[in-house]
Amino acid sequence: MFVDSASFMLRAAVGVGAAAEGREAAIRGEPLWDPKKLAKDDMFSCISYVNVKKIEGKTVTVDNHLGGSW
Repeated sequence: MFVDSASFMLRAAVGVGAAAEGREAAIRGEPLWDPKKLAKDDMFSCISYVNVKKIEGKTVTVDNHLGGSW
C-alpha cells in the first residue's frame, strides 16, 4: 500500500497520468470522484488542517480549515 501511495504522489508531483489529472482538478476546485457514483456506506478520506482551540483532559477541541469544529 505504501508503494502504491508513494507512486501516486510522485506521479502527481511530476505531472504524469491520472494523478496529475486529479491534482489539476483539485486546483480548479472540482471533485476528485464522480459524485453520481457515491453511495451509502462508501468510504473515502480527506485531509483536514485543524487549529487547536482548547484542551481539557483527554478532550481536544479544534476548528478545521473549512470552518467546522470538532
